[in-house]
Amino acid sequence: MATEIQLIRKKSELEHTAYFEFLPGRYSDKHWNDASVFLDEEVMCMIECPFIDMVPDYDHYSCCNVNRAYWQSILSRLSELSSSISAAHEMADVEDQLRYTSPSNKKSFADDFDSNRQKLISLIEDFTGWVKQTLNEHESIAVLGM
Repeated sequence: MATEIQLIRKKSELEHTAYFEFLPGRYSDKHWNDASVFLDEEVMCMIECPFIDMVPDYDHYSCCNVNRAYWQSILSRLSELSSSISAAHEMADVEDQLRYTSPSNKKSFADDFDSNRQKLISLIEDFTGWVKQTLNEHESIAVLGM
């Protein structure tokens, strides 16, 4: 896959503008915050279903403040997703649980499925760890979409 499947922790590591930003606390009309972490849009799409399903005002193209209760539901769903990916033997086992920005990105993920699924599992672990730690200090985490 051309996109690195990783959580980006520093603004200096951003290479373009197609990122989702996760801001500790509430959104304050400012993007590219130093305390934020980022996911490339393609990576976010792969784990986006829990956000779509669990957060009523979530929008891929907008910003929303997600409180602790919603994050608990998202974390639970991400854990289930990680387990499904871990148990998968081939792309067909999880393709209905993952989203992609294009058919070519889906094919790219499938072409190196074993490696990409391990990277996605690691990403989910890293991201959920960051969310849990952040929620120890904040009541919400803002999701700043495209």
